[in-house]
Amino acid sequence: MVEGLSPWSRHILRLQACTAQGCGKGPMVERRTLEMTPEGPILLELTNYSSRSLRALWTAPPRPNGNISYTLYFKSKDGDGALDGSTAAGSWMSVTDLQPYTSYSFWIRGCNTQGCVESLPLSVTTTPAAPDGLSPPRLVHATRASLNVSWSAPAHANAPGPLHYSLQMRTSPQRPVIRLLENTTDTFSYYVDGLSPYTHYLFRVVVSHTHGQTASPWASLYTAEDRPGPIDAPAVSGLHPHSVTVSWIPPSQPNGLITNYTLFLHTSSNSALDTKPSSLSRTSMNLNFTLGPNLSPMTSTATSEGPHLNSGLTLRPTSNLTTTGSNHVSMSPANTGTKNSSIAIQGTLPNLLPNPASSSRPDNSEGNQIGSRNVSNISRGPSSIAFHPTEPNTISTANPSPTHLLSDPEFHVTGPNVVNITKQNPFHWPIPTIISSSSDSSASLSVTVPANTTSYTYFNLLPYQTYTIQVVACTSVGCSASGMPQYFRTLPAPPEGVPAPHLYSDTPTSVLLSWGAPESTNGPLERWLVERRRVGTSQVSTVGYLPPDPPPLSFLDSSSALSPWTTYQYRLVLHNQAGSTTGPWVKVTTRASRPAGLIPPKVRVLGPDSLQVTWSPPLIPNGEIHGYEIRLPEPRIFHDSGNASELNVTVTDLVPYTNYSVTILACSKGGGHVGGCTESPPTAATTLPTIPQGLATLAVVAVSESFLAISWQPANRPNGPNIRRYRYELLRRKTQQPLAMATVPTVTATSPPPSEDLHRWRHVYSGTKLFYQDKGLSRFTRYQYQLVVHNDLGSSSGEIVTADTMAGVPLHPPSPSAFPINHTAVQVNWKQPSLQDLQGEVESYFLTVDSAHSSQTLAFPPEIISTVITDLWPSTVYLVSLQVFNGAHNTTKATVNVTTEDGGDVKHIM
Repeated sequence: MVEGLSPWSRHILRLQACTAQGCGKGPMVERRTLEMTPEGPILLELTNYSSRSLRALWTAPPRPNGNISYTLYFKSKDGDGALDGSTAAGSWMSVTDLQPYTSYSFWIRGCNTQGCVESLPLSVTTTPAAPDGLSPPRLVHATRASLNVSWSAPAHANAPGPLHYSLQMRTSPQRPVIRLLENTTDTFSYYVDGLSPYTHYLFRVVVSHTHGQTASPWASLYTAEDRPGPIDAPAVSGLHPHSVTVSWIPPSQPNGLITNYTLFLHTSSNSALDTKPSSLSRTSMNLNFTLGPNLSPMTSTATSEGPHLNSGLTLRPTSNLTTTGSNHVSMSPANTGTKNSSIAIQGTLPNLLPNPASSSRPDNSEGNQIGSRNVSNISRGPSSIAFHPTEPNTISTANPSPTHLLSDPEFHVTGPNVVNITKQNPFHWPIPTIISSSSDSSASLSVTVPANTTSYTYFNLLPYQTYTIQVVACTSVGCSASGMPQYFRTLPAPPEGVPAPHLYSDTPTSVLLSWGAPESTNGPLERWLVERRRVGTSQVSTVGYLPPDPPPLSFLDSSSALSPWTTYQYRLVLHNQAGSTTGPWVKVTTRASRPAGLIPPKVRVLGPDSLQVTWSPPLIPNGEIHGYEIRLPEPRIFHDSGNASELNVTVTDLVPYTNYSVTILACSKGGGHVGGCTESPPTAATTLPTIPQGLATLAVVAVSESFLAISWQPANRPNGPNIRRYRYELLRRKTQQPLAMATVPTVTATSPPPSEDLHRWRHVYSGTKLFYQDKGLSRFTRYQYQLVVHNDLGSSSGEIVTADTMAGVPLHPPSPSAFPINHTAVQVNWKQPSLQDLQGEVESYFLTVDSAHSSQTLAFPPEIISTVITDLWPSTVYLVSLQVFNGAHNTTKATVNVTTEDGGDVKHIM
């Protein structure tokens, strides 16, 4: 431990080690003692160097006790400050950027790591100088002919005493300075009039006192814009049927920044301009128009996007414009059609201009005017105003004034037309441009183009149309129109919109055409041409010429070249002085008619009763063939197949060996109409012969026990030649002979036995007669007959007919028996007679019951052999008689008496 050293003193140390033999030294090490707070005063010295700088000098403290750094502090009314004095002491330090004529207090502070020591404050005042902190003049209000400028005192006067102000102006840096105001002390604004609209002026303020002067920077100020001066009528060039180029010269007195040019194109047509949408139709400003049914919006402010096109705007001669709130503005163009039009606008406008804080001419009314020099009698507040154009060639057209200029940032048009404009900066109001024209005699088209454009080409105009053109140049505050409108007419062009004719075919060989007017004639018309071609062909024929009579027009094409049910195309060609235009093709199909070119059918005989008929479609169908009828002429067969491969029919069930005349009937239709039918020439055909057919049934009548009469009719279908050589053959056979089978032969007979004669056919007749009397037949015998008819090709047999000969006279009567059952009924029984006794079979029984009181007869079929008779009288004798009928004869009556039983006390009521 080494003590008694000074603070922040430098020492070199080395360690020495010793033994009995000697000592050794280590390396030397340099070290400082620690710092302590400085001690002793610091002396500061100041001296002025200029009005904005001084120099400072200070001494180090007697005991710095460390490494000291210095900081120079100062304070004034404007604030405090400090400067780094580094570690140097005893040298001059410059202090700059001081404010002239300002008292400062300076002191120096020296510090090490352990503390600081300060000098005593020292006061000093900088020397006076010229003023500083002077701003350029500022614009309070600008009109087209005046500027109201103001300025402020400099930030620092930098000297005692009053300040003197001077205002200077010049029009350009190369022009001399104009002294407007000299050495004033209490004026801070100035009103300059007699200036030009929208002109660049330079202003500055000079401030001075006894110690110098200071000039502000030049301030660039502009007078307010005015509407442009006169503009020449536009020139027309590049005239074409659908386009024209319009060029113009900018106004020699723009009086502001030209914002846009608006071209107004008028036509005397009764309808609006026929323009097509193009790339010109872009929105160029924020305008929302609500117009009547015949109106469309127009704009008057252009942007860099390109021109904005509006068409068809028409306004009535008087429109009422109402601003928001209670303000009211009305526009009434007067003396329309003259060069110097007068437009009166009455209403109230809000006060949109700020009032200056002070002015050398505060009561000058011109400083409060709005708009152009044509506006007068404008007062502040809600009082009414009137706009009266007083300069010629300002805004005028012959049909009537195309523009009304307003400066109100927000206004509405009421009545038939309503215009809404969005409120914008009051110094950059949108300027609406309104065309007022007679809506029933003209149409208008407005185009707004940028200010850097001096020509414009209209496209999509109507050919051979008279137009008038005017140009309107606009600034932000107003517009000026060219003088008398420029008239021009577009060149003729071929017609447009040639209509498609309405076609109607009233007959198979005529077409009626009717049509209206074209969309645009585009010039004087010369003639109509009607052209026709058949579908599927390229040959075009001219079928008619018509003069350009007023529509509607019609033409009947009844040329011999027309065919039924044929599709044709018609179109119209319209000629004018510039050329011709062809309309679209329209299809029509002539009416259907009866077919033509039907050749005779081919007939193939298939047999005695069938034919195959084959035919071809008509060479000229003249419609849609909806069916064929095969006529022989009878029968008639309908065939509805339209396939050519199926045009054959096999006809059956015909009469053999018959001549037929075969024809084909083809019928057409089309378009909901019936065309007609055509029958082909006939084809003769004869069916093959065959054996006779259609034999009628034999008529057989039993005349007696041994006689049958047979008759017949000729065959319905002889079916072969040699009709007169027909012959008939009658066959007979015996099928049943009951009496012969019931009789036992007692003698030998020469004829065969009855059994051998049964079921054997015998020829009983051959000839041409239609009847035969078959006699000598057996009694009560059944026979069958069959007729055979012959022709040259063969024979045919008729149906077999069965007939019986009559029965004979009965030999024995029946034997009935009767007995009573009770007092009111009796039972009668009998036996069926034998064939021999009856000489035939029983056909009916006839039972007769007689009494003194009543009589009744009953009939019974052959199978009944017993019956009970009721409802009789008791104790009454009845006579019962029985007869048998064999179909030809009755037996004699067989009688029997029977008495009913006694009925006791039964009372009979008669």
